[in-house]
Amino acid sequence: SAGVSTQARQAAADAAHYLLTLGHRRIALAAGPEDEVLTQEHERGLAEAMAQAPLLVANGDGSVASGKEAADALLDLSPAPSAILAANAEIALGVLRTAQARDIAVPGGLSVIALEDSALAEWSHPPLSAMRHDWVEIVESATRLVLSGDESKAIDCRATLLARGSVAAV
Repeated sequence: SAGVSTQARQAAADAAHYLLTLGHRRIALAAGPEDEVLTQEHERGLAEAMAQAPLLVANGDGSVASGKEAADALLDLSPAPSAILAANAEIALGVLRTAQARDIAVPGGLSVIALEDSALAEWSHPPLSAMRHDWVEIVESATRLVLSGDESKAIDCRATLLARGSVAAV
């Protein structure tokens, strides 16, 4: 639905803007599959926030293992990103594992934000900062639009940032 993809784009843009205010200038995306609408919207949101900066993206299948692989690819870049947005909490956990394996402190040496919150996020070490989507509100808004017959309106349900322990200023 248009509402969900719009919110995915906004979540990525808001997370990137937050990192920019903390001094991060190289922000990468550990994304889901290249052909998924959510992945494309996450990329659009990051691109909007980063303006002319090159887009640093590594795609995977949404799993912890793909997050580890994405982080390896992104952290091998020179210069490496100071922050990684992860499409979901599983990918973010993979990013954390790679950082730990490379002795990169999170959040001291790398900041990580999951673009979808999950119960996993608050139990990770450190607890993951994440974008919380109010799915109940999204479904109710979408249902109201469909029932009203006016599907030209956008659903305006912004994701909110839950700052936990995985983000620091540069």
